[in-house]
Amino acid sequence: MIWRVESGACIDFSGGFGDHLCLADKGFRLRRNGSGPVLISRFTALFAALAACLLSSVALAQSLRQLPDDVVVTTMVAQGGAAVILGEKKVMLSPAAQVRNANNMIVMPSNLYGSHVVGVKTDFQGMVNRIWILSPQEQAALAKRKK
Repeated sequence: MIWRVESGACIDFSGGFGDHLCLADKGFRLRRNGSGPVLISRFTALFAALAACLLSSVALAQSLRQLPDDVVVTTMVAQGGAAVILGEKKVMLSPAAQVRNANNMIVMPSNLYGSHVVGVKTDFQGMVNRIWILSPQEQAALAKRKK
């Protein structure tokens, strides 16, 4: 009997069931479908599962973030320190300040440089506590929400 391996090579299993066990020990598993049995490696199955997870996370990442209703949209100029310029005013970041980029990943304030359109939230002392760097889609959505 001839079994087809995923790469297209054929293996003769005329020796019986014992040959299948030898291949199973090497990381292959046997699958039967309508066109006949197919031999698939564990690596291929793992790769397919990983690809499915990555594609689903990309779809989730493309959705807009839910920002608080009291977020203030402004421009920020950062120079990698504990203070940033919001609009025309220089303000201090709180010790627990959290900055998230357009992909919603945390960015350390010391690694933040340049000018960005951001959503800002302050703490009870008036220090900047949360900063969201906004994507163009989020900027448009917030502009519609504020009207």
